[in-house]
Amino acid sequence: MAIRDSSGWKENAVSYVGTTGCSSFKFFFGSYWDGFAESFHFNTNKCPISAGEYIVGYKALMACEKHDDYLIEHNLYFSKKSSNVTEVKGNITFKVDYDDSVKFNARLAIKDSIGGWKDNAVIYSAPTGCTAWKFFLGSYWDNFSDTFHFNTKKCPIPKGVYKSSGFELPAVISTSNFPRKFFYGTYKFRIYYHNSSKKEVGCIIMVVEGEYIVGYKALMACEKHDDYLIEHNLYFSKKSSNVTEVKGNITFKVDYDDSVKFNARLAIKDSIGGWKDNAVIYSAPTGCTAWKFFLGSYWDNFSDTFHFNTKKCPIPKGVYKSSGFELPAVISTSNFPRKFFYGTYKFRIYYHNSSKKEVGCIIIVVEVKRPWE
Repeated sequence: MAIRDSSGWKENAVSYVGTTGCSSFKFFFGSYWDGFAESFHFNTNKCPISAGEYIVGYKALMACEKHDDYLIEHNLYFSKKSSNVTEVKGNITFKVDYDDSVKFNARLAIKDSIGGWKDNAVIYSAPTGCTAWKFFLGSYWDNFSDTFHFNTKKCPIPKGVYKSSGFELPAVISTSNFPRKFFYGTYKFRIYYHNSSKKEVGCIIMVVEGEYIVGYKALMACEKHDDYLIEHNLYFSKKSSNVTEVKGNITFKVDYDDSVKFNARLAIKDSIGGWKDNAVIYSAPTGCTAWKFFLGSYWDNFSDTFHFNTKKCPIPKGVYKSSGFELPAVISTSNFPRKFFYGTYKFRIYYHNSSKKEVGCIIIVVEVKRPWE
């Protein structure tokens, strides 16, 4: 510790060297340790504190500018298999046997705060080609070879065109020697190959981005009114560590058509814990049709889950019980916005009739946070 006196800073007025790391943290924080651990979502108040991992959003997979003299050509693309699984499909062409004479290289660019790319933040050059592939893919190499039908699990890979039947990127990341820890942000990987003359003979670009995850805090009816025509008795149910379901029932006392309008107001929790109401106000000119628009391709599943007995509007009056639907699946397949600032949001969804009288209401509170929180 340095102390400032009349002539400036007196360095090392007090020095402390801990013999431990995490335990020293706990010692200095004393009785505040539990609060500190909870604030940072450590998921433990003991040592050690587990390293946080990232979630990857796969933005783009594309060939570099094409050159006729490239010896390696990638025609690959990302394909969404489910809400949390992305596959790589397409093909790779080797015009020569892919061995260690064709070197493997990578350059990493990072997107800065104003949207530009900081190139060459990391540069990697392997002294090998095919062997470098095997090293990075680690225990996933055999699966990778099978997926592309290389007909060998050794180097070199014979020249030819190899089509991928689809391999899952989360599986690659979890079992390969790919780095597990990154700062949150958007990254562009330029992977390229050169021959013994340093001539570039192949290239592919991959762009990945950190995404948010949603914590589902509360799902509750507004203050009940006897003259409400739409009643929600819904609640969040935790199905697993990363899947939340909605269960309960919805009561329509009249046919739910477009004469009952759909509205939403968004409040944002500020830095001191208060709500900034009406940050966003949305009023649809329709009711049931607005539901269909927001739920997008998930509408049929939603209708089946609540047993509406129809996939069209109007929905007949009645009491409809949900057998449980998964919110991550809704978000990934619906027309719900994909990008949010981090924070806690309160959605007040309500309905009014042609006389502007409120006839139904429900409140949803969610927390949008970084994947490691």
